[in-house]
Amino acid sequence: MIPVGVPLSCVIAVVEAQRARSDKQVRINQRQVIAQWAQASSMIASELLAGASPLVAVRHVADEMDGADDMEGQVARELRTMVNHCAWLGAPCAPLSTWSSEPEQVGRQAIARAWLVSHRTGVPLAEVMQATAADLQAKLHHQERTEASLAGPRASTRVLMFLPLVGVAMGQSMGAGSIHFLLTTQLGGLLLLVGVVLEVVGLEWSRALMAKAVAV
Repeated sequence: MIPVGVPLSCVIAVVEAQRARSDKQVRINQRQVIAQWAQASSMIASELLAGASPLVAVRHVADEMDGADDMEGQVARELRTMVNHCAWLGAPCAPLSTWSSEPEQVGRQAIARAWLVSHRTGVPLAEVMQATAADLQAKLHHQERTEASLAGPRASTRVLMFLPLVGVAMGQSMGAGSIHFLLTTQLGGLLLLVGVVLEVVGLEWSRALMAKAVAV
């Protein structure tokens, strides 16, 4: 009979692997969204310099970005939402406190703040929008540099994660019967479960430390 710890350990390991893969994709998507918002800000500035009004400029950019790909389509929908909100208020688009800190909301907040700053200070909106695009690009470059600097620590984490497997393989090769002990005995199953839980705790700790580094 297989000890209870064995299937539990397998489930925990699979869930953790899926989460690690999902986290990587989330980081990639976040950088792509920020890049799209930087592009949108630059395009809006170009429309304004060409003589378009703010609402018309944002609408034109939304139309140009719509349908290109999923990311640009998402930004286009956010731009239309912002335009509809501003047109309904009949005033410059103030940042909304209900918007979250997600990348797509951060981009929309940046454009809304640029619009509001231009209205309050009299600075041409095209100039403020160009500065917004530059700021978003700087944020993107910072994230890319941080991700590159964390490549080493992430690789070290993966190496440390597989070291227990190396120990089990060494024990098996020396005739200690490590695999048989872990998979067929109650004590072995319990130790396997404890080991997997400790691995997950270590990975979560490493993930939290790296998330703080990215957020700085």
